[in-house]
Amino acid sequence: MSLSMKLIFSFPFVGRGGSLISFFHKHNCEFEKKVGFSRAEITLSRYKIVCQHLENFVKSEYGKDDLYLSRISLATINDFDVYLRKKLKLKPNTVWVYMTVFKHIVLLARNEGLIANNPFCGYKNCRKQVDRDYLLENELLAVYYAEMPSTSSELVRDLFVFSAYTGISYSDLRRLKPENVKKMFDGNLWVVYRRKKTNVDCSVRLFDIPLQIIEKYQGMQKEQLFRVPSNGYCNDLLSIVMYASGIHRKITFHAARHTFATLLLSKGVAIETVSRILGHNNIRTTQIYAKITNEKLSADMRRLAHFLNKHPSQMQM
Repeated sequence: MSLSMKLIFSFPFVGRGGSLISFFHKHNCEFEKKVGFSRAEITLSRYKIVCQHLENFVKSEYGKDDLYLSRISLATINDFDVYLRKKLKLKPNTVWVYMTVFKHIVLLARNEGLIANNPFCGYKNCRKQVDRDYLLENELLAVYYAEMPSTSSELVRDLFVFSAYTGISYSDLRRLKPENVKKMFDGNLWVVYRRKKTNVDCSVRLFDIPLQIIEKYQGMQKEQLFRVPSNGYCNDLLSIVMYASGIHRKITFHAARHTFATLLLSKGVAIETVSRILGHNNIRTTQIYAKITNEKLSADMRRLAHFLNKHPSQMQM
């Protein structure tokens, strides 16, 4: 028996293009070495989750520990899609994210010459459009000036408003320290930090209301800028905050970030600027927020009417 044949029998997936789960684990190990530098922990976590789902899928559906990469077909891909939806009962957009990760791994294997063709050809999976809740400017001001029934709800209110005027997410808000607030080149105070999710450097200028909130809680925490309760606790108290503010719909803490993005876009701030402030890796992520509110639509129509009524002769046919 030749040496190459002995290797094939010793390592079952050698000679057939390698195996899916082994390739995925190898990818994750290499990715983990870059976390904190050019890669984010949350992305690694997503890779690991999908890898585990694939491992469970292969065992439960095919009774195997792994699959040859060369054997992955459109049928395999569709089976995994059905597994995520029906067996794990995941939401459509979660399935979309996980299948996108799976596709990325398969294409990496193809780029390395381990797969001859792209088995994802013919697979269709669209992201479901989800309305992202946010507050209008007058609603945000109503929240800020409303009387709160307790000191706890007042704290959560202030944290929400701070996030809505800075775009800083809950996870990053918890990590802010006094030294993250710096006087910058323009003589104004800015929050300068690195986003946990994308590992991107971010900076946002502090305007009057967030500055007032910082001053209000200054000195209460030694290490952190704010004392931030758990996300679940904040979301529970936000229902009280919104009710006290006259807003009768469910608002989560993450809606503060949506509010910030929508507010900036409605004021005409360039989407490239908004994307940089939010710390997005891809401007397509920012475009999710670029919906036209009724408020902006009305303002645009007023400006258009002013122009057309004032200069009717300039209209070209």
